[in-house]
Amino acid sequence: MSEKPPSFTCPRCLKTSYNPNDIATGYCGNCHEFTGEHPGITGYPQHGDPLKRTWFHQGVPMHRDVYGRPMSMHDWAVTQSDPAIRIQARVNLKTGDQVVTIWTGLWDPHTPGGGGFEVIHQRDGTVVSHDRYSTQQIALDAHRTIVERLEPGYYDDEEILP
Repeated sequence: MSEKPPSFTCPRCLKTSYNPNDIATGYCGNCHEFTGEHPGITGYPQHGDPLKRTWFHQGVPMHRDVYGRPMSMHDWAVTQSDPAIRIQARVNLKTGDQVVTIWTGLWDPHTPGGGGFEVIHQRDGTVVSHDRYSTQQIALDAHRTIVERLEPGYYDDEEILP
């Protein structure tokens, strides 16, 4: 009898993944969420309210402010509820395209530097591209590049730079 390969089965949707990264982090690709046990995740301090802890995954802080500094889960949740902080830039173009840059504040092990910012390009409600970036500046540069490609000269007026 052969041994079963390592796997992760999501407790929510019951789908099974054999991806080593999914197994290590408890990530469900079907649900697009971390639904399982996270063996490498710990919170400091170990006592008191868990939401006031800074949570770490394999020694790396999971929640970060817009400058990349570690923050508690509580502080992250409070700032995520404020669209003025979360939405870094939003542009609706004459072409029907929308480009939005958001701060997620979440560490992403698959993005060099963490991936705390996302740039989403939509056309008529359909996502054309969705990329993660490690810093605010890199994300806003990517945002401007997409907008300028779609509508050259859009940022000629310095007052509307994101």
